[in-house]
Amino acid sequence: MAWEIISYPVFQSQSDWYNQRLPDNGPVYTETNTDNLIVEPWNAVSSLLIIIPAIYWMLRIRKDFGNFKFLFYCIFLMFICGTGSTLYHALRASKFFLYMDILPAATITLSISIYFWIKVFKKWWYVLFVIIPSLFTRSLFFRYLPQHTAINVSYAISGIITALPLVIILFKTGFYKVNYVIITIVLFILALIFREIDATQISFLPMGTHFLWHVFSGFGAYYILAYLYHFRKREIIRFGSS
Repeated sequence: MAWEIISYPVFQSQSDWYNQRLPDNGPVYTETNTDNLIVEPWNAVSSLLIIIPAIYWMLRIRKDFGNFKFLFYCIFLMFICGTGSTLYHALRASKFFLYMDILPAATITLSISIYFWIKVFKKWWYVLFVIIPSLFTRSLFFRYLPQHTAINVSYAISGIITALPLVIILFKTGFYKVNYVIITIVLFILALIFREIDATQISFLPMGTHFLWHVFSGFGAYYILAYLYHFRKREIIRFGSS
């Protein structure tokens, strides 16, 4: 494999190679081969699985966008994320595609977390006491941990601060659609595990396991959108549209 690498001075594990950067400012994955026309074919194709649930749920609500504004917002960001991820992994040539991949994903997870916490708290500004400490904690991890590990820890924090209000909401709603929540959490954990494995010497597939991060994230995206859809539908039935 041939690539031009931008190196950083502090590497702390056997996976130091994973904390190096290509000119697009993205990391080197197990599959990365810049001699190929499609630099990371498995990572690129698997990213399309993030777009599929976005298209499906867009079609489901196409006649009723007004009642599903937040869901539409998430779908829109997810479509950008999947498109950006596909182009980023396929070409490895542009920081813009990298940002199309990571920024919408970060915005979606933060938005969903805030959305559910607002449903839990009586006053919306209470959410600040959850979000601000979580952002501060992430900044500490990015300061003291290798970048790849810090990113995974950040994803885990996102999952936790989203899952906590969901658990409270499930109790309040008599565990309405609990299966969607459980499946989403399991898929997210599996996705994160495979993302971490790709950076280690125990990666058991020649193309690495980062593509499985996309696969399980894509299925997880379907189920979290499904929960948002049914949760909102329940609100409409109980309280009317708004």
